Amino acid sequence: MDNNLIELSLGDGAILTNPFGYNALLSFAKKCDEIYEERILVDFGNLEWFDANMTALLGGIIQRNKRSNGNLFLADENKFPTRFQVLRENGFIGSDVGKNYNSINFKVFGIDEDEEFMDYIYNNLLSHNSLKMNDFEKDLLASHYAEIFSNVEKHANTAEPLISCGQYYPQNKKLRFSLIDLGVGYFEPIRKYTQEMEEINKVNKPEEAIYWALRGYNTTKEIGGIGLKDLHDYCIENNNIFQIISDGCFWTSSSNQITKVRYFPGSMVNVIINCT
Repeated sequence: MDNNLIELSLGDGAILTNPFGYNALLSFAKKCDEIYEERILVDFGNLEWFDANMTALLGGIIQRNKRSNGNLFLADENKFPTRFQVLRENGFIGSDVGKNYNSINFKVFGIDEDEEFMDYIYNNLLSHNSLKMNDFEKDLLASHYAEIFSNVEKHANTAEPLISCGQYYPQNKKLRFSLIDLGVGYFEPIRKYTQEMEEINKVNKPEEAIYWALRGYNTTKEIGGIGLKDLHDYCIENNNIFQIISDGCFWTSSSNQITKVRYFPGSMVNVIINCT
């Protein structure tokens, strides 16, 4: 190994779209936060599996650390495990983009790139051949993502980019898609709004903020319309899974329960679409 590189492992086992996978990547983030202005080689070698959509979170970790700590992140393509070839093909590593037709590419969007984002939603996500949707359904789902994207600037208090990635798994006919922002999360804007404007339904805890947004109070529009309820309702109506991670809380529609996870600035929205 190059003596000028600091090699950091992503751990062992599997990085899945669940609280354990989320915490594993946040453990990696914690190690990175202790390093300043160095070159970090990201080591995938001990991992058995990596849900490709979770590169959205890994990309967010890298983006934030580059800004805060000045580190440069690298991957050794010559030693990159062949079992993770998909990460080359979805644009995260980047040498073989477009060769895997099951991928929804890893992509970074500035908060003013709403047109580019919607082009991506239509031409990468919604055009995927695993999705059996008519044009009305595609437009409906696209409108939910458009609302979430356009309101990041309003509710997340950040100029940092949004990051997305997805993957279709033909073995179980599931498509996983993730979108992450690096803002303040849901709790503080909702807490502030409810304390000032509502006599009831005041939000005092991060987990309460998630449930408040999912209930879809009309007043949500007045703080920027987080846009979670419509996407949640779409997923429930179509036998899909919806997940929200923010302020150290990991909520999933399959159980309607929150699991406490490591804190990371911003928020993450995952959908797991049943393509049967």
